[in-house]
Amino acid sequence: MATVPRRATRRTERPISLDQAAPWEKTRQFLALKFQEADIVSRKNKLRDEVSAHVDANGETDEKGSKFWRLPTPIEVNGQTFTEVKRERRVSQSLDEEKTDELVTAKGVRNRVFKTVEMEVLDQDELYVLNQEGVISDDELDGLWVENVSFAFKPIRG
Repeated sequence: MATVPRRATRRTERPISLDQAAPWEKTRQFLALKFQEADIVSRKNKLRDEVSAHVDANGETDEKGSKFWRLPTPIEVNGQTFTEVKRERRVSQSLDEEKTDELVTAKGVRNRVFKTVEMEVLDQDELYVLNQEGVISDDELDGLWVENVSFAFKPIRG
C-alpha cells in the first residue's frame, strides 16, 4: 500500500496510508480555516467599530434616531453596490424588577406578582390583572418599564 509522508511527532512516526490522507488533509484544512476565521471575525469587528464611530461622529440622524453616513463613492462587493452605512437605532423594553418589587410591596400585593417555583419569578401577567383591577395605575405600570437602546451596524445597498 502506498503512503504519504507525515510530519514528525513525539510518538513513533507512522506514515499515513492513501485511504487516510484525504481525511487528514481535510482535518488540516479545517483547523487552518478555523483559526483564519477567528482572525477574520476579529478584524471585521474592529473595522465595524471604527466605521461605527465615524458614522456616530459624522452621520446624519433620521426621525427614528438612526444615523446614516453616505459613502463618498459607492462600493461594489460581490455584485452588490453599497452607497451608505447605517447605525440603526433599536429600542426594546424590559421590566425593572426592583421598581416592580417596591411598588407591589407598597400595595400589599407582592405575593400575587412574585411566584416561587424553584426560585422566585415575576409574573408580568399578574401586573396587568392588578392594573385592570385598579390596584396599580396606568402611570405606575408604565413607570416599571425601562427602555434599552442599541444600534445595529448595517451597510445599505443603493
